[in-house]
Amino acid sequence: MIVGAATGLLVEAAVLLPVAVAYLGWCGLNGTLELGDNFEMTVLIAAFGVVTAVPLILFALGGQGLPLSTIGILQYLAPSLHFALAIFVFNEPLDPMRLVSFALIWASLIVFTRDLLRRRAHA
Repeated sequence: MIVGAATGLLVEAAVLLPVAVAYLGWCGLNGTLELGDNFEMTVLIAAFGVVTAVPLILFALGGQGLPLSTIGILQYLAPSLHFALAIFVFNEPLDPMRLVSFALIWASLIVFTRDLLRRRAHA
């Protein structure tokens, strides 16, 4: 079954709603609930939802007109950009496991690109 971007986001939110409400109830019972106690924190938490949802909706809507190969490239570039940002801007340590993860992502990108180029050459 194929659904649109807005419908998919609505279904995801509906599935997660009971979990979120249960968690908020648990935090309220334990005295760790910030929602509603502090106006600034409540506004900030609400803004996080908007800041999270708007880019996802825009990506889904923008992706409808793109070929899947372009979306695939974007999905490979995102972790690579996060990696570069962490290393060069935030000075995160580069341990061997992170280096292996980065190498695997780029090896996958090379395989994907090679296959894409080969398919276009035969077409």
